[in-house]
This record gives sequence, structure tokens and C-alpha cells, in this order.
Amino acid sequence: MIQKVLRNIDGQWKHQQTIYNLQKNTKNYYKNNIKIDISNINKKQYSYTKQKINILKCKYTYQNIIYNESLYFINPKFFISIALIKNNYKYIAISFNSYIKLS
Repeated sequence: MIQKVLRNIDGQWKHQQTIYNLQKNTKNYYKNNIKIDISNINKKQYSYTKQKINILKCKYTYQNIIYNESLYFINPKFFISIALIKNNYKYIAISFNSYIKLS
């Protein structure tokens, strides 16, 4: 079931991101077109849990850094994500992302 959801995000996307750095109290904005390739996602050591029909939770851990992301699938051509990044159990950043499928 999770693989089916992940296959739907293959392709070209318009990506917009806002990152709040909680340590420096700064905001950064990014906008670009990206290509998401499911084969690259599967190579990384992510763990996935399916919460509801349209929500997927991802977790990645590297040393003392924990990256938790919730993907909210609005429809097949649009989804948003909210990510929390922790270092030694202290939140260091929050990221808000939106994706619109181009192809």
C-alpha cells in the first residue's frame, strides 16, 4: 500500500518550501522545479507508516538528528508536507512544503 502511494509521486513537481530555523530565529524561502524518482527514495533508510488514506509519515535518523515528515495528499497532482528536525531531542527546524505535479 505504501509503495503504491510512493509510486504516485514519481515525476516533475513545482516545489515551494519555507524553513523556520528555530536556533537562529530565521526564515528561508525556496521555489524550484524538482524531479522525484522513487528509486532514489527507496535507497535511503526511511521508515514509513500509513496513518490514514491520504497521510503518510516518514522518519529518517542519522546519528543524533531525527527527521520526521508528514505528507498530506490532497489529490494526485498536489500534496503538502510538514517536517520537524530534531537534534538531541531539541527541535532545530520546521519545514513547510507544497508540491504541484507538472508531469
